[in-house]
Amino acid sequence: MRFGLLGTVLVDDGAGERQVTSNRQRAFLAALLAEPNRVVSRERLADLVWAGRPPEAADGTLQSYAMRLRRALGPVAAGRLRTRSPGYVIEVGPGELDTDEFAALRDAARRHAECGKWADVRTSCTAALGLWRGDPLTDVAVDVEPWTGLRHRWLEARLQTVELRIAADLELGAHEGLVAELEALVAEQPFREPLVGQLMVALYRGGRQTEALAVFQRARARLVREAGVDPGAELRVLHQRMLKADPGLGGGRGGRGGPALDGGAGKAGEDTAGSGAEAGGAAGGEAAGAAEAAGVLTPRLREPAQVPAAAGDFTGRQDVVDALLDELRPTGGAPRVVVVTGAAGVGKTALALHVANRVRDRFPDGQLYASAAASVAASVAASVGPDGVAASTSEVLRGFLAALGVAVTDPCADSEQLASAFRTATSGLALLVVLDDVRTSAALRTLLPTGPGSVVLATSRNALAGLDGARSVELPCLTPTESRALLSRLVGPARVAAEPEAAEAVLRACAGLPLALRIAGTRLAARGGWPIRHLADRLTDERGRLDALAVGDLDVRACFQAGIERMVAAHGVAVSASASASAEPSLGRDPQSALTVFCLLGLWNGDGLSLSAASALTGLPSAAAEPLLEFLVDVHLLESPAPSRYRLHDLLRVFAAEKAQASVPQSDRAQALSRVVAWYAAAATGADLASAPHRRRFMLDLPDTSYPNGDGPQFASRAEALAWSDQEHRNLLAATIHARDLGLPARTWQLAITAWGPLTACRRWESAEATHRIALAAARAMGNRAASAWLLNGLGGILLASGRLDEADEALGIALAMRRELRDAAGQAVVLNNLGVLARLREDTPLAARRLEESRVLLRLLGDDAGEAKALRNLAELPRMADDPELVATCLSG
Repeated sequence: MRFGLLGTVLVDDGAGERQVTSNRQRAFLAALLAEPNRVVSRERLADLVWAGRPPEAADGTLQSYAMRLRRALGPVAAGRLRTRSPGYVIEVGPGELDTDEFAALRDAARRHAECGKWADVRTSCTAALGLWRGDPLTDVAVDVEPWTGLRHRWLEARLQTVELRIAADLELGAHEGLVAELEALVAEQPFREPLVGQLMVALYRGGRQTEALAVFQRARARLVREAGVDPGAELRVLHQRMLKADPGLGGGRGGRGGPALDGGAGKAGEDTAGSGAEAGGAAGGEAAGAAEAAGVLTPRLREPAQVPAAAGDFTGRQDVVDALLDELRPTGGAPRVVVVTGAAGVGKTALALHVANRVRDRFPDGQLYASAAASVAASVAASVGPDGVAASTSEVLRGFLAALGVAVTDPCADSEQLASAFRTATSGLALLVVLDDVRTSAALRTLLPTGPGSVVLATSRNALAGLDGARSVELPCLTPTESRALLSRLVGPARVAAEPEAAEAVLRACAGLPLALRIAGTRLAARGGWPIRHLADRLTDERGRLDALAVGDLDVRACFQAGIERMVAAHGVAVSASASASAEPSLGRDPQSALTVFCLLGLWNGDGLSLSAASALTGLPSAAAEPLLEFLVDVHLLESPAPSRYRLHDLLRVFAAEKAQASVPQSDRAQALSRVVAWYAAAATGADLASAPHRRRFMLDLPDTSYPNGDGPQFASRAEALAWSDQEHRNLLAATIHARDLGLPARTWQLAITAWGPLTACRRWESAEATHRIALAAARAMGNRAASAWLLNGLGGILLASGRLDEADEALGIALAMRRELRDAAGQAVVLNNLGVLARLREDTPLAARRLEESRVLLRLLGDDAGEAKALRNLAELPRMADDPELVATCLSG
């Protein structure tokens, strides 16, 4: 059996291709083949088949299409198309679908490329490209959404495969035969820089250097003219290498530079650095002599090389590394300043040393280095002078001057005198200055050299403001792929591969923090007899997680604590033994009040908080909470992924919760969580009303639903309500859990019941189900049968929509029995409607008709016209009912 999408939609059952003549049926088939072996919902299918504008009776028409499609495909292929709630699925075996085979061959080519097996790369790429029979989905309406996105992804994957095949040809010395092909590709894709670079390499290796350089000039002119940008760093580096006739670009089999844009040997900027160094000798000597005459220092020039070696197992960060390599180039103008910021333990120092060692050759006058962790601190020490600059900055300047051969003759010289001497000594030099763990802008400003070819690379836990012309780079945590690669390097890939689930548990617990991963990896490497599962189990329990993340002088908790102490000390406030949640914080950036907020944020186990939700948690008005939250963001104890939204890194949350347990009274902790639970109950109620204002609601005796601090979202439309619910679905679950743990059953039911409508409308089935199961357990524990019946009906609806029909049947059956016992006619009508929908999905039309008719009769007796109309609509959607009055009568009388 063969299925195809890379061209016309193809089905070949071995007896020949099967023709599907209807365009909409081909779209139906293509939509299923695009997600093989996965159930595609009727809603999704309708969106694809009718290009985002499905008719009212789409479900029935899809059922008809499925029946006709099975006939067109023949008996063998028809058996692969199955009805599975809530839609349809097509079953495809390994190697039967061309898109799957293409992806497998492309992945194989990438693996071969990583190993330098270029002949195998070419073979895999050629086989993959051979599967294409033209543009994908050529016989489906691909010019409209939502098909265009799918088609674009496949075309992009094909183009990447072409580029990889060409890279292999270049590595294998086949450059002469590539020029015509690459010229045509560049004409079609003029802004695709990898192709431009490959054309330049093919021409260059063929002895056509002038033409290769002309290709660059044409590409650059077009980019500037039409896009307003210069070529990227890698293409510029390639151009420079060609200008300098870099031997690494030579032709022939196995010559380097095949992929063209490897960015590995760029020397751009060396001439500038060299001229700066040549001029710097005289200028530096004259300046030093002038300073000596003033009695401050004595010249003794030399070239320092202070940057420590980089870590041998540095992993990942390729995008950031490439950006920094591009930034750290001497320009001949004012000294450049690049600041890498990020949270404690995120790997700022490792990144800075890795990059600094790769660019040290660009700075012939030497490299200076200082770290706050060393005896000569880079910026702020524990004591802060009256001018706001750390006393240890003077020590750094003395060390730098000594490294430059300038001896300070005045032992009483203050930081300003030393800074002036440093500026004088560096005025003509091209230096790389690496400053690790800078804490204030004032300290960094004091340590800036003045040489026109100099570059400063600094790291800091704080957002350093007020530095003119400085480039700031925010360093995030490692991606899951990078985290896995680092753990594999530390403990060995075979060991990780032997326990993949345990390794994933370790990675989740470390949450991408390099310090935590290094500690975990070091512990496992030192204990070869430990299974990874042993450490994974220890890390799973949050109560002991930070205890397990310590080895030798590496300690996550100590690292976080140092950050807290620096935050408080750097702002002139002593660290107190505890932080009282009842203390009234003042407005502004008061570190002690910020510490209290940090502790309270650690109590929340959800997915971050909005400003107004965080205000409810802290008990502060938004105007008072916001500057404290932003202060925590600036010192990288808190993240702000979007405006007015905040979250703690997983390990920082565990640390903050520990501090809250130790320093915030239990009653204050409970009140803080109760406030944020009440806030989410109010917001969920508002979202429910806005998303379905006409739905009948049977309210239990629930608590007040007003915002505890009067501040929360107001929903002007259904779209706003659903967007908020979709974003907050994990927090609604977290609020339900907190309500249960606080012993607030009514709040627990309230959250589950009011969130049901918005969460199911957003198709957040897991969160909706979890809230209902938690609330149902609470209702049963309290013996509240009305609440239990309500929650069982909601749970049944969730299970029904999730396609778990047997579980839905059980929940709804119990709910119906309880509703009847409670003599709740309205509740019975709701449950009967859901049971009717369940029977319809099971294709039991007679039972579906009876259930829906029972619901309709009850709703008419209750005078619920809207509910009765819904029941009638469900009856009309039953297969063949609209066209078979006798079947209607049979069903209703059965």
